[in-house]
Amino acid sequence: MTTEEIKIFAKTIGVDLIGFTDASPLKGIEEKFLKRKLNNQISELGPNSLEEKTSPIRMLDSCKSIITIGIPYELTDYQKANKYGHMSSGGIGTDYHKILWSSLEKIVEYIEKNSKEKINYKICVDTCPLSDRAIAFSSGIGYYGKNNFIISKKYGSAINIGYILIDKVFLKAKDIMKNQCGTCTLCIDSCPGQAIVADGFEINQCISQLTQTKKELSYFQRELMDKNIYGCDICQRVCPKNADVSTHNTEQSQIDLIDLIHLSNSDFKNKFKDRGFSWRGNSVIKRNAIIALGNEQVKENYDELLFLLDHPSVTLKKYTLWALYKSDKKRFNRIDITNKDLAIEKERILEYYKKKLMGGKHESN
Repeated sequence: MTTEEIKIFAKTIGVDLIGFTDASPLKGIEEKFLKRKLNNQISELGPNSLEEKTSPIRMLDSCKSIITIGIPYELTDYQKANKYGHMSSGGIGTDYHKILWSSLEKIVEYIEKNSKEKINYKICVDTCPLSDRAIAFSSGIGYYGKNNFIISKKYGSAINIGYILIDKVFLKAKDIMKNQCGTCTLCIDSCPGQAIVADGFEINQCISQLTQTKKELSYFQRELMDKNIYGCDICQRVCPKNADVSTHNTEQSQIDLIDLIHLSNSDFKNKFKDRGFSWRGNSVIKRNAIIALGNEQVKENYDELLFLLDHPSVTLKKYTLWALYKSDKKRFNRIDITNKDLAIEKERILEYYKKKLMGGKHESN
């Protein structure tokens, strides 16, 4: 069984971006990872230790090779409309995890069918702590762009990555792509949160991260999110390497905010079970919808949001208070709140924006 045979088979199932690497510890990320950890820039969505992120044999002790694939996707069209939030490409259409997993399973079945001995393997699609992008880079799939995405020759950075840890030896990719960003800084210049910096990444200013975190969001971070409900495609949309990447239409890129704030947990699961953002859960997506409605700064949203002050979650009530303030400041001032925690939160909101109006510091709350 050769890599060329696997590549030929992969094309028959619609996968034309595939590469191979060995099971040695992943290189080139230690310095950046340790710097991010020192600066408290490690996402709670990923591993907290360097060994987990770089050692394939921790996931499969018999691992000898990694087979990596990239499946292209469409970017999104960001047109603002009242009562609608923006979805990134990762949240549109059928869950990409399922699509990748299916393709990887077919590749495993092909290898098993054509192997004389039994194989051990592990499929990973956002289910392993290893650095997907470091594996893709080592496999020759693409190069690291300044926007921290892996950029492929054919599909730009608009690719979802999955891989197979396997106990068979395959030739490692020889042609590792060199960085082709040159002097271009469009992604850096276009990032609303200035999260992309020359020598690192400010994760707490990345909109995509903010839409997925369960941590409390500062008032500044909420405003930064604008109307993004899940993820952010800005640094990809402006990238010249994605000039030929197709785009979802406006309707596909939007989601009804009023619908989201009314969904129960069971309604959410039933409605979005096949969507790429469903894993994040109703509470986080509802919180993001509340923030988006607040950022519209439309008075009629006040009445749409008011019922959420009776929500059982104190956390969501606090986000609702903020959104009510942003929607109609005069009516907000007249709210009679008996709950102690909410009364304190109301005063915090008023004090924060009073200082902001006077030109004071407002980076956090």
